[in-house]
Amino acid sequence: MKATFSKRGWSTMEGIIPKIKEAVAERSKKQNNNIDLSTAENWLMRPELVVICKDAIEKNLTSRHLSYSRGFSGDPDLLHAYSTFLNDHFKPFKLVEPAHLATGPGAMACVDTLLYNICDPGDGVLTPGPYWNGYDFGFKVRSSVTPVLVPLPSLEANFTNELLLALEDTYESATIPIKALILTNPHNPLAVCYSTETLESCLKFCKKRNLHFISDEIYALSVFANPEIKEPRPFVSVLSIDLDHIGADPSRVHMVWSMSKDFGQSGFRMGVTVSQSNPEMTVGLALAANTQISSLSTICVIRLLSSPELPLLIEMNSKRLGVAYRTLTAFFKDRGIPYFPANAGLCVFARLTDAETWEGEAEMVNRIKDAGVLVSGGRAYHGPEHEKGWARVLFAVEPEVLRDAVRRLENPDASIVPHILLWLCQLTALAAPPFNGRRSIFSTLIITLAIYCNLHPHFTNNFDLAQLFSLAWSFYTATLAKLVFSGIEGPEERFWRVDGPAREARTYTGFGWKKFRWAAVLMFNQRGIRWNHHVKNVQPPSRSRRTRFLIAQLAKSLVCACMADFLYQVHQRVNFTPPGGQVGEMDSRVLTLRHPDRRWSLLKTFSFGGLPYFMLSMQFAQGAFLAVLLGLSEPEMLTSYTDTFANLLGIPRGCNISSYTKLYLAFLISGSFHALGQLHLPRPANISASECSLGFLLFFIWQAIAITAEDFVIWVWRNRMKRLNHLVGYAWVLLSMWFSLPLVGDTVLKLRVGTGSFLPFSPTKSLVEQFVSIPP
Repeated sequence: MKATFSKRGWSTMEGIIPKIKEAVAERSKKQNNNIDLSTAENWLMRPELVVICKDAIEKNLTSRHLSYSRGFSGDPDLLHAYSTFLNDHFKPFKLVEPAHLATGPGAMACVDTLLYNICDPGDGVLTPGPYWNGYDFGFKVRSSVTPVLVPLPSLEANFTNELLLALEDTYESATIPIKALILTNPHNPLAVCYSTETLESCLKFCKKRNLHFISDEIYALSVFANPEIKEPRPFVSVLSIDLDHIGADPSRVHMVWSMSKDFGQSGFRMGVTVSQSNPEMTVGLALAANTQISSLSTICVIRLLSSPELPLLIEMNSKRLGVAYRTLTAFFKDRGIPYFPANAGLCVFARLTDAETWEGEAEMVNRIKDAGVLVSGGRAYHGPEHEKGWARVLFAVEPEVLRDAVRRLENPDASIVPHILLWLCQLTALAAPPFNGRRSIFSTLIITLAIYCNLHPHFTNNFDLAQLFSLAWSFYTATLAKLVFSGIEGPEERFWRVDGPAREARTYTGFGWKKFRWAAVLMFNQRGIRWNHHVKNVQPPSRSRRTRFLIAQLAKSLVCACMADFLYQVHQRVNFTPPGGQVGEMDSRVLTLRHPDRRWSLLKTFSFGGLPYFMLSMQFAQGAFLAVLLGLSEPEMLTSYTDTFANLLGIPRGCNISSYTKLYLAFLISGSFHALGQLHLPRPANISASECSLGFLLFFIWQAIAITAEDFVIWVWRNRMKRLNHLVGYAWVLLSMWFSLPLVGDTVLKLRVGTGSFLPFSPTKSLVEQFVSIPP
């Protein structure tokens, strides 16, 4: 194979392919379910940019664009758009003119062309580490130039006086000719900006050593606010520096920028080099790339750079980057993962493991890949030798993709097996034949498994599966009650349906089909509804024919599904969407049912509160349908969900110390178990364990207080128009829920409950979009 290559080609193959072989293979897979947080692409503005580009092509594409590009250094209209854009946003000391520009197919192509015209094969370019690993092969493939690492004692040293000392030392000790210094500003992968003082020091160093200075400013407009950095350095372009004043050589200063990062258009392959005082260099750059720019890309870029919406797009990009950054770094904070605070760029440099070897770091990257997320190991970026375990992690992806990635990174620390055993233990306890010690043995097993499961709640990142097990407490406490309070003869003696023969279950064979069916129905019938446990004087439902009952349950399920979908769509718009943003993208930390405008507050609260009611009503109807269809129950055994819901809250009422003691104790216990149940759920990166559980406890305590207050109000009202008592009660419930739902609602929203639709398509989405706006 070597014989078919030129020496130059084979040298490139030998030096580069082994380093990128795995990455190439990974990206070449036809189906890949991994979330790529290793490739620095900006996905946050693509919906808006697609609209602009489609409009540009539709309105501006003519037959002329099917020919080669006009102009030598680039399309004249494109160069004019670029110069205007750079003058507006890079604050150049000397106005940028079209004659100063040369376009190329991407920033790396522009850098490569510069190196081709600056260096001879085998020359070196000073590159402070850590630096973007793309330089390793980008310098060599065509220009045969070597990036010469400038080692620094720490990551922070890149932005201090230590950088200049390191440049001098590396230049003096270099074994190959050094022709240039390249800086990425803002830095990649550290994602912060260089100060004016540091840039000027580097320019003076280049003047002293007769070196070219290349400023790669590909992330120039991707700056965002970060409160973590108390004194953030603003972005300063090399174009804004008075080169003559500081004694630099303007003919050796070059700036490179492209559409790839700031505007998320890496596929357009559109870059530009600015060399303001070296016309010969501009010609040399143009010779290499004057026909390599697509006319379609040119049309779109001209439209975008000339758009009156451009300042708004830049501001929107900055805000979305900030939100995404906070989401990812909150996960790091929650897990105690060190990271380099950033305020400019698309990625975070984080130390994901305390590895002591490069092999340990590589193992970490592979573990994360096994979890379904791709990140770039720090070794590839040539950081300090003692800084192992770092990785560059992209955050500029769609909010839902980033949330999914964070869930995958949050490796479960428990097994699902004990949680399944807890369910099986309950079923076995009820289905087993009576024997001495049955109650104590199974009660001990259930309590032991329940304690273990609550101490090890996080066994999956699948939200739906976790939510199912988060409700397990209500079942095992009910099963314990049925065991403990059944007496020595077991639950078969006492817990049989009201309308059936007493002790019927005692006639069933232990672990037989009838006994298992009875045990399953009893276990899932948590509080004994339609059974003679806890509930007395339950009015028997009217008898209904089986076919009519099944049709009624299907109809009820359909109506509830439509209502639930309607409330879900409203819920998405009013509770998960920031003003002027995309539906569902709001940062979890700021999610709340509260709003200063009472009308919005009411809509937010009751779209949230009504959604679970209709969801549960739908599920109850579906469960009743299946139970009767499969012969597990008869129609007369099933009450409506509304009656069941009311009976579930059937705590003895009355105005005495005993009843209120039971009331507060019941709600305290229920609130505590609900709070524990939330720990089973995969929570967002920026929400702590206490935040996701405390709201439930407060909500249930408030319900006990509200019931007490309601009793008092009705007692005061008792002698005044008794017919209005119910209205007073309903009004109080309305106001109470309006006040108290945010206690639990803000918690549930932060867990992002309600962000996934339960239907394959929405029958009400267009209706909601037309009539429900986004809260200001």
